[in-house]
Amino acid sequence: MKYSTFEFIFPNIVVIRFLNVIPTVEEFDEYLKELDKLYSRNEKFVTIIDGTNSKFLPSTFRIKQGKWMKDNAEKIKKFCLGQAYIIPSIMAKIILEGVFIITKPNVPYTINTKEHEALQWAKNILANKL
Repeated sequence: MKYSTFEFIFPNIVVIRFLNVIPTVEEFDEYLKELDKLYSRNEKFVTIIDGTNSKFLPSTFRIKQGKWMKDNAEKIKKFCLGQAYIIPSIMAKIILEGVFIITKPNVPYTINTKEHEALQWAKNILANKL
C-alpha cells in the first residue's frame, strides 16, 4: 500500500495526493524519498497538496516531516514557487492554518476546498514567476 502519489499534471505543477491511510514508517519514508526526488530535479515547480482523503498523522510523522522541511528549507525556497493545499474539511483547514501561524511556510501558499481552485492558483503563480 502507498501513503501518497506524485503526479505532474502540467510540466511545472505536481499534485501530491495523500491516500486514506495512516502510513507505516516505511510508507512515510517512501513519501519523503519522493519529495527528495522532486527537489533533485533542480527545476522550479508549484505543488498542489491534496489532503482530501488524508488522515491526521501521528506526532512522530509530523515531527519527521517538520525536520525534513527544516533540513531542506533552502531547496524548498529555491525550487518551489508555491503550494496550494486542497483541504475540504473545515476542522483540518483550521488546524493547518494554526500550524502556519506558528511555523510560517517557506513559500507562498493558499488553502482551498476544491481542486480547480488550487489548480487555478498554481497556474497563476507559474504565469507570474516563470
